[in-house]
Amino acid sequence: MASLNTLRTKYGIVLSVGIAVVLLAFVLGDILPKMGSDNQENKNETVLKIGNKTIDQQDYYTYTQKYGVEGMAPDQNAAYIYQQILFNEYLNPAYEAAGMGFVASDEETLLHSYAENYIATTPGASAMSTADLKKEIDANWNYMKYGMYSGNFAPMVATQKAAAAYTAGKYTNKLEVEEALRNENLSFDGHYVMLPFSAIECEAATEAEIEAYYNAHRVENHNYGARTLSYVRFNIEPSAADEANAEAAIMDADLKAKEAVAANDTKAIKNAVRNVNGKIENYVALSSLSEEEVKALNAEKSYGPILNNNVWTAKYLVAKVNAPESYTFNVITTETNAEAEALVADIEAVNGNLTELEAGANATTKTVNMVDLNERGAEKLLNVKVGDIFTYVFDNQPAAVVVTELGKNADFVITANVNYAVVASPETYTEITTKADKLMKECGNTPESFTAAVQEIGMFAMPTTVVRSADPGMARPSVTGIEDSRNIAVWAYDAEVGEKKSWTSKNVAYVAMITKIDNEQYMAKNESMIKRSVENEKKFKAAKETLTMNSTDEKVKSGKFEGVTFNTEFVDGTYEPAVAAAISRIYTEGNQPVVVKGNSGVYLFVVDKINNNDAVVNADVEAKRKMMNEAVKAETTRNFNDYMMECVKVIDNRGAGEL
Repeated sequence: MASLNTLRTKYGIVLSVGIAVVLLAFVLGDILPKMGSDNQENKNETVLKIGNKTIDQQDYYTYTQKYGVEGMAPDQNAAYIYQQILFNEYLNPAYEAAGMGFVASDEETLLHSYAENYIATTPGASAMSTADLKKEIDANWNYMKYGMYSGNFAPMVATQKAAAAYTAGKYTNKLEVEEALRNENLSFDGHYVMLPFSAIECEAATEAEIEAYYNAHRVENHNYGARTLSYVRFNIEPSAADEANAEAAIMDADLKAKEAVAANDTKAIKNAVRNVNGKIENYVALSSLSEEEVKALNAEKSYGPILNNNVWTAKYLVAKVNAPESYTFNVITTETNAEAEALVADIEAVNGNLTELEAGANATTKTVNMVDLNERGAEKLLNVKVGDIFTYVFDNQPAAVVVTELGKNADFVITANVNYAVVASPETYTEITTKADKLMKECGNTPESFTAAVQEIGMFAMPTTVVRSADPGMARPSVTGIEDSRNIAVWAYDAEVGEKKSWTSKNVAYVAMITKIDNEQYMAKNESMIKRSVENEKKFKAAKETLTMNSTDEKVKSGKFEGVTFNTEFVDGTYEPAVAAAISRIYTEGNQPVVVKGNSGVYLFVVDKINNNDAVVNADVEAKRKMMNEAVKAETTRNFNDYMMECVKVIDNRGAGEL
């Protein structure tokens, strides 16, 4: 299928910085009209709020019915529905107000661009008939429209238009281009000395210094009411009885399958494995199987059963053939089987020379691989020769075909395969979830009673911290250690100490309680980390005044570096990003030594040689400038939604009542 990347250019027009400013004013500024009404919040509980737009439970249910994807993981579905709400309720009205919304003619432009791109990039497209080419393009277009975009191109097109306006003023100047060229090509050689922090003595960090450091950096660690959630896992695993029952079923099926193999009764083989959820696969190359499988199938015509990671596996030989790896045809499709049979007669009358037939102008080349065929599908092909003419079915359409080429022969087999997972029976499931329900009822409503109840049944409660994100649209709610945990995270955000929940997910029954709330404005101090940072700063200040390139202190290490670039984070094999960054910003040789605080100690280095210093002079600056401009615009476009949401407050309470 052709890529959509080339379609962006149709909407990548430079609209003017003025329009971009208008758009930003609509989206981010105070002139964005208030969408929705205050009365909406009174209808029922608000579950999502984006700026001034509120989505209540009924609104959200409507969106889930319209945009929810069956079979998609709950967290992914929630994220997808959020994006639909964000576009429909918040972003699109602003795009339309700025004259950049989706209009009907946009789809015609997209289809025209898609067709042009498909013809230009699809191998063999130029050799296809007009009718076949149109059919192929229409099929791929419909898959893209309905399979990828749910029949709605508006979010993609409107966002691309707005992003094009936003990026209109994004460019790089000549100095930036020259610096980029220099950074790409320059590398540095030199030598250094390093005094490890462990070899430097200093006064221990005081509580006042730790507190001062924390206060200076705490804005980076804003806290939104972190909750400590303690939870117990009841793994729903098969019991000994479940395992014994599974083994008995497998062995019974194995006995019947092997008897059927010995009697060459393919129908009985298939029935035997189907009784334990087995399947009959397509042909596979014998050479693609493991050595053990090949040996067993050749000798006993069966492999297994083998139990591995609670899964029983087995293979039973249904058929073995020596056949071509592939079959290539000239194909003319028809509307009915009768038309295909009549066409075969016409082709036979001209000895397969399609150029003598009017219908031959519509012929296309198709290849069928042996490994794509099942037993029935291969029946008609196993003994064909080049030049054979017959009816066949391609893409669910009758066709007349002429065999033009056969691949080299190889051994292929069809096997009846067993992949039987041993799972907990309904009785075991009920037994385990009953234990979880019992704990839920008896654990009380305090952290102390929860801990006591868990210990009473000989289990362990695992604590984890649930932290609310500043922007739910940017970071998906989750709880570390728990899968598919968006709903439990949303519940925990506003739950009080002693509140509890129980639920089942992916063969695990959980019981959880909020056992602590940190209501400090900022995240808790990591005192050991802060202490190390404060003391390393003291050591750096002390050492940078006395460390020299000729130091004779036995604690000082020395070494050389070669080829340090702007992308290097290692110096002499050691991970030292700060030191490498300092080295890569020295543009003259033989300069004064430079002192830098590294990860492991205090470095003093000298650059002895700068390589490729004339790279900018010899470079094509204009070509580089164009490439950098495109890269800047592409990066801005990728992050466009993030830019639009920078000043918008999002409150996400979805899932709070779904557990």
